Amino acid sequence: MLQSPPTNEVHAYVDYWSLRAHNILAVPQIRQQTAIIARQLLTDKHLAAHQVEALLAQSFHRKSGTIHEQLHGRSQMK
Repeated sequence: MLQSPPTNEVHAYVDYWSLRAHNILAVPQIRQQTAIIARQLLTDKHLAAHQVEALLAQSFHRKSGTIHEQLHGRSQMK
């Protein structure tokens, strides 16, 4: 049986990805999905952390050019 990490590790994990995703949240669909996940944090932090990871991985894969521009600035892309 899998053992859940301590709550402080889950918080640190979610905080890390939250900081990485700060600029990505400008995308409406991602902001909506993130709000749903945030509500899940109240009941199942471990599941929510996995969902945050999956959402970000999907976002980076699907919109890598746009995400890269948002994270690093359009002027650096030229």
